[in-house]
Amino acid sequence: MTTSAPLEFYDLVPQPGGPFFSPATTRTRLALLHKGFPFKVTELTYKDLRTGPYRDLAGAGDDGVVTVPFIKRPDGTYLRDSLAIMRWLDEAYSEKPSVVAPGDAGSEDDRPHGRDDARVLDREHAGRKVRRLLQRVRISNRSLTSRQERELCVVGSSAHELCEGQRAVVEMECSA
Repeated sequence: MTTSAPLEFYDLVPQPGGPFFSPATTRTRLALLHKGFPFKVTELTYKDLRTGPYRDLAGAGDDGVVTVPFIKRPDGTYLRDSLAIMRWLDEAYSEKPSVVAPGDAGSEDDRPHGRDDARVLDREHAGRKVRRLLQRVRISNRSLTSRQERELCVVGSSAHELCEGQRAVVEMECSA
């Protein structure tokens, strides 16, 4: 799909010119960057969401509240919710790399309560890699402290990221 106008991405800031801080909008921003096409960012404050014209443009949810992120698509329609945006990106720009991992495309009602609404990376698969890598490191290097083992469990989302900045023993295990 080709676009005549760039997407408009609406992001949350504490005050105009302030830092972007919303995890939900960060997921959407990363998805847009992953797809690799340009987008225009419009900064919104909480006040803008409650009283500004954006309330009417993006439409309120079932609870009457306008939330971010939302985007203005090239056809002029608005879409909100990070998972809905990621799904739309995958459908509309299927020639670009996929954003939503396989198995995460269920309906929003299928999501367990309190869990992230979208996983850009397949964390369960990455977690298995981390556990296997950690087991190999424990076997090959008994000198790792329990703190270092915890750090290995927490770092990154893939075995490759675990290798970066770690001990040579871990790098050897990753490169094998």
